[in-house]
Amino acid sequence: MDDSVNMVEIIHNMLSFFVHESCGKCTPCREGNMRLYELVGKFLEGTAKEEDLDTMLDLSETMVRASLCGLGQTSPTAVVTGIANFRDEFLACIPKAERRVS
Repeated sequence: MDDSVNMVEIIHNMLSFFVHESCGKCTPCREGNMRLYELVGKFLEGTAKEEDLDTMLDLSETMVRASLCGLGQTSPTAVVTGIANFRDEFLACIPKAERRVS
């Protein structure tokens, strides 16, 4: 991948895989992956708010701690790493009216 790739789209695609692969036995993985997928989708739709980034990070931490298997414990890595390294791409998806004043 080069710098022309939209990392928000890549993360959304990865989460689609994790939603599909979750066995559904534990709530953190089953519901957490779906919620992360929905939240990243809001960025792609242009309906996200900046606080959605914090929500995704909080949910990711909960999933890592509470999921019963490796899938639920590692799937949030894409989100956490994506926000850490490509935060500007997420912020670019947020309508200006929804951005925090810094």
